[in-house]
Amino acid sequence: EGQFLEFKPAAERPGSLATSLAAFANAEGGTLIVGIAERRADGRKVHVIEGVPDVKIATDHLYTAAERCTPKFELPSPERVEVDGRTGLGVTVPEGSLIDAAGHPTD
Repeated sequence: EGQFLEFKPAAERPGSLATSLAAFANAEGGTLIVGIAERRADGRKVHVIEGVPDVKIATDHLYTAAERCTPKFELPSPERVEVDGRTGLGVTVPEGSLIDAAGHPTD
């Protein structure tokens, strides 16, 4: 994880997803992957691939998150990410992808 990559667990709610999406859109862009949880083991951070139990619900949460961004956020289509037999969702947010009420990109 870093400036251009963020992981979120499957149970992440739209409000938290919106914060991540807006941060990427307002910066230099980045990729958000849903279905990877952060845990602590032996005092260090590890990522656990949990997948998403329902792809449709996870996709709906991403679109709801995008609608909550101000100004409006145009979400690229989420893509399935298969790792170790588990399905996650990834979305790459381009830099400057927020749009104003008139449908124009913001600067």
